[in-house]
Amino acid sequence: MVKKKIGSISPGKSFAYGGQRFVVLEHMDDGVFCLLEQSSRSVPFNSGSDGPLNNYQKSTLREEIENVWLLYLIEHGARLEDMVKFDVELCPTDRSEGYGILEGVYAAPLTLWQYGKYKDIIPLNEDDWWWLVTPWACPWLRSPDTDGSGYAWVVYSSGNSSHTNHCSNTDGIRPALKLTSELLVSVEEDEEEEQADGECDNYTVDLSRVDTASLLKEIERRVIATTCDNGREECEARE
Repeated sequence: MVKKKIGSISPGKSFAYGGQRFVVLEHMDDGVFCLLEQSSRSVPFNSGSDGPLNNYQKSTLREEIENVWLLYLIEHGARLEDMVKFDVELCPTDRSEGYGILEGVYAAPLTLWQYGKYKDIIPLNEDDWWWLVTPWACPWLRSPDTDGSGYAWVVYSSGNSSHTNHCSNTDGIRPALKLTSELLVSVEEDEEEEQADGECDNYTVDLSRVDTASLLKEIERRVIATTCDNGREECEARE
């Protein structure tokens, strides 16, 4: 493991932070948006009985993320100073106002639209379905029908998303964070870092910046190095 600034890690790559692993989703002006690589424990979206059950602001899921999961991160080295607060859109599937905007959180599940934006770089969740923050439907003024307010969107282990899980069912917690770009995090050594000096096959330079004499000298040096078979002294004499 090596330390790197999170601002230098490409989207889709993972890193360790606060005792858990995350994947980078996007570099933003105020920080790096990232997602828990695999869900941690599983909980109902809302274990209560007072509706609407799919309002994240008053949910069991939010309590678990902000009072249990976030505390675990801090106990394992994360700091609130490393995190950038962000707002969460709580509109339902039809993009009506729904439950409005939840402002200034340190961690929350992705919305349905964020999942659609990043799904190509989000690793499949291996062992569980996981909750999105988006409600299937919300109560609205011109209809007495509130059946949809008991459902929220989930993502299956296959990566497909669905609204079909009732909020009393149990699915995985997979929160997103926004971290400051200068934060040092732990990453696996990649091929480029593992190669010794002078052995990086993918290294390139802009040859237009190198003068002709230097280029010719380097070509001559390489020819001699690869064709000289008569011992070190003769090679040195030819050089």
